[in-house]
Amino acid sequence: MFSRPELAAPDVEFHCIFHGMTPPKPASDTVNGFMPTRAKAYCPPVTVASGYGFWLYPPVSFALRWDGMHSEWAYIDDRGEPTTEFKSLAGGVDVVPDRHVDWSATITRHRGEAAAQQVHPDGLALINADPRSENLVELELGVVARTSPGWALAIRNVPNWPSRGVQVMDGIIETDWYRASLGTVLRIVEPGTHKFFQHIPVVCAQPVPLVAFAPTTMSAVEVHEDPDAFVQSDLFDEFVGTRAGRYAVPPPTGNYRTMARHAAANRCPYMGHPDTLSDAALAETHAGTGDE
Repeated sequence: MFSRPELAAPDVEFHCIFHGMTPPKPASDTVNGFMPTRAKAYCPPVTVASGYGFWLYPPVSFALRWDGMHSEWAYIDDRGEPTTEFKSLAGGVDVVPDRHVDWSATITRHRGEAAAQQVHPDGLALINADPRSENLVELELGVVARTSPGWALAIRNVPNWPSRGVQVMDGIIETDWYRASLGTVLRIVEPGTHKFFQHIPVVCAQPVPLVAFAPTTMSAVEVHEDPDAFVQSDLFDEFVGTRAGRYAVPPPTGNYRTMARHAAANRCPYMGHPDTLSDAALAETHAGTGDE
């Protein structure tokens, strides 16, 4: 019998700062239909990773233009056409859109003058280029997050959504106590014009427990370098059992998917392989590999 410990799911809250922005949404395991059909049918590692987390969107649609040395920005419309002139980001200029100014007025109206004084009168900057390297741009996401104690949010590129020319710099924010708005750093790696739309996610926020990246956890990882010792270990038996399904006749498809189904039911993941089950059970395994 195989069993997994019960883990409590974390509470995750997102609060949008600006009116009219696209709110965070659960990630899609098909990447909104862009997932190859074969991956969706037979590869849970890809689909689970694609659906893990929450998509976050730019507060406004805009474009960045980089010539290899200097960067500029402009607002764009839904077709990607600039609606303003491109302006330089040299010297680390803060770009504050009108929407942020409106938000400052909202604070004054609902929370009073004292609360409004805690926020810069121009509002929050949408983008800010590093004055030392203009291909590094910080993007304000317009969202404040809160998670359960002991949980953080990893801000990463949207899983399995290809992006050309711009790299999302990974970051982990301890949102169980940190209350500033979320942001991300974009690194432009190819000269040219790069467009960001309100309706297309720019990053994915993934809940992770603090213990997962604690120094004590990382230092406790074991690395075994001796292949001879591995062959003599119980882990090698599990390795052989995992590979067995791939060499069955006829070969099954979705080997990992079948094993994951058994694990989810608290059954031994190695059920369904020629060296552990009867022909009838093996046939059941083959039948269950491509039905979802």
